[in-house]
Amino acid sequence: MVRNKKMNKTLIVNEFLKFLETIEIFRSENGCPWDKVQTPESMRGALIEEAIEASSAISEKNPCHAKEELGDLFLNTLMISYMYEQNNDFSVDSVISSLTEKLIRRHPHVFKESEGASEMKGKVSSSTQVLEQWNKIKDNVEARKKNHILDEVPENFPLLLRAYKLQKKASKKGFDWKETDCVIQKILEELNEVKEAEKTCKALLNSCDSVTDKFYEALQELHNDCVRASEIPHYEEHLFRKDNYEMSQEEYGDLCDVLQEICDNDCQSLANIYEEYGDEVANLNDAWNRYSEV
Repeated sequence: MVRNKKMNKTLIVNEFLKFLETIEIFRSENGCPWDKVQTPESMRGALIEEAIEASSAISEKNPCHAKEELGDLFLNTLMISYMYEQNNDFSVDSVISSLTEKLIRRHPHVFKESEGASEMKGKVSSSTQVLEQWNKIKDNVEARKKNHILDEVPENFPLLLRAYKLQKKASKKGFDWKETDCVIQKILEELNEVKEAEKTCKALLNSCDSVTDKFYEALQELHNDCVRASEIPHYEEHLFRKDNYEMSQEEYGDLCDVLQEICDNDCQSLANIYEEYGDEVANLNDAWNRYSEV
């Protein structure tokens, strides 16, 4: 059914105002005890969690679940914005208006009156051109250019996502391997250094940070190879596919049973665990290897 656009806009406005009023009530003197004591800082974790849950719901291709999780994400966004309004930092309407202005400014190929028109060089007809123009407008029109290209990647990104973004930024400046074989050779070199560092630490009869460092270096090179493979669309989606790492319910239950028994019997060392539960652990080896590959 095609909705009347005018009626639809009116409905959206009415529902948004009702939603905002609900949040205002939550934060009022007689509102919800939990909501009243929250701050933008305390809501950061919930914001990230809801974004992940929304992403997961979209991946499930379940519109009903996606609607619910996107609503939760919207709730966090609007509530945090209202907290800033209460502190007289900025208003909720300014969040929306500044976003609209930014979108118009960064789309001069759509809006002729856009402030970003000075960075439009000819016809824009591909996604790549749109992104290049977007970044030029950020740097030259909005004066948001960083001192270093790597500074553009937020430090609070999840580590794997941050590594991905950093590598993509660096590769744009030529800091990248030209051939996959070179990356694989570098990975093997780093793994050999891990072995050598481990031998050294064993000889010294103590733990050694160099082993951890070498593992991180090997992991970085392995990740670089994945980034190069990202020319194949959405390698990161493949990485996070559940069937790449998820145990079956039976395997997961068996593992939990073994771990619980180990805890109940108070095994004090890894050697004791293998001595007493070697067979059980071996039976779960295939499932564990598949799980730990990611």
